Amino acid sequence: MKDRPEFGTTHADFEQMTEATFWEMGASDRRYSRQYVLNEMRN
Repeated sequence: MKDRPEFGTTHADFEQMTEATFWEMGASDRRYSRQYVLNEMRN
């Protein structure tokens, strides 16, 4: 979604788009927290 500015471009935009309980499941079956995903998007 980084390439779709209509969805937001800042860290704050992405924080607002996700629930506090958001988590992501990776292909390795590892569970990633919302904060981890948001931090990775900054890089």
